[in-house]
Amino acid sequence: MTEEQFIALARQQWAELQAIKQEQSFYEFEQQFDGIVRDFNRQVLEGTIGEVPKDHRKKKLLSKYGKVEVANNHLFMEEVQGSPITPCLKKKTMVYLAQSELYTEAPHVFELLTGQKQSQSSFWRLAQDCGQELEALLEQEEPLPTLAANEVVYCMGDGSMIFTDDGWQEVKLGRVFIEPIRRDKNEQRPVLASSQYAAHLGQHEAFERKMDVLLKGYAHLGKRVVCISDGALWLKHYWHKCLPEAELILDFWHVMEKLGEVAWEGFADEATRKAWLEQQREYLQESKLETVKANIQSLPAQKYTIDKLGQYLDNNAFRMDYKRYLQAGLRIGSGAMEAAHRTVIQSRMKRSRQRWSDRGAQNLLNLRVAYKSGKARLVRQIITGKLPDTVIL
Repeated sequence: MTEEQFIALARQQWAELQAIKQEQSFYEFEQQFDGIVRDFNRQVLEGTIGEVPKDHRKKKLLSKYGKVEVANNHLFMEEVQGSPITPCLKKKTMVYLAQSELYTEAPHVFELLTGQKQSQSSFWRLAQDCGQELEALLEQEEPLPTLAANEVVYCMGDGSMIFTDDGWQEVKLGRVFIEPIRRDKNEQRPVLASSQYAAHLGQHEAFERKMDVLLKGYAHLGKRVVCISDGALWLKHYWHKCLPEAELILDFWHVMEKLGEVAWEGFADEATRKAWLEQQREYLQESKLETVKANIQSLPAQKYTIDKLGQYLDNNAFRMDYKRYLQAGLRIGSGAMEAAHRTVIQSRMKRSRQRWSDRGAQNLLNLRVAYKSGKARLVRQIITGKLPDTVIL
């Protein structure tokens, strides 16, 4: 497109803009304005890319402004990779919507945002293709951030159930983030600005390999790495194997949940039960575990329940020094992990009447992990076949 062609087009659009000034409805005015500007941008985009052949040696591509024609031999066609959609529209809008919205809803949101139409299947195919290629890219090591003197690395892991073709299955989810130590117990913890995630539907061995990518670069930090989880044996063993010098903490609120279960058997009166639980909470936070165990033994509950809880506390006593953890300004609960379940998995994959194939679930999990971990640039790499020179989310 020459300067003269651009100016001529601008004059034409200017005349159309003047014509809509008579419109009395703001809604109609804005809608017509959007159409004029969108068409102008479409023509400028097409003309700026380059001259379009008069014969069939060209391809129509859907852009955010509408369909544009591009010569088959143009350099940009390498990034298109045979797709009928421009790379920018595909990455910034379609793939994002595919991982954030239901496949049935994504076309409606897409049309509202761009004025363009796409089928449900196009969003599904994009999610499957990108998600499958992400499997390998997410396992590539990346430079780790430098910790400030007052910061620690938190590692958390847990399972969340989704409904699949084979019934309910557990997605194992891990979260890693850096946070300053809290010096004052009344100080509010900062909002977590960023986290790294790993997710896997299936056996814990495959999940552990994904977590290794996020964690093994921190192994030399010793107690400045804090691993918080519930009583799952496989996860406790993984912390020992991957981060042998890390600070291990048993999720405080998971312990309180266990105590709540035995208290239901021991006390019929709700007020008495709550008072007893509050007393045990204080003892735990003072690291008086033996006192808590003695109080459990004195409960009028079934011997099996009491013995099972006692065994649980004995097995995890080495990571229940809550007084020391609190004095050191550390977290003792996995609230950040519970939030991750909702934001990474459940908000997209545990909706009404959803059912997943194993491969379809893992592909979408890979996309969710990439976007929530700030690695959307990997999606761009898949779509264009090129790694961007700078990190552009």
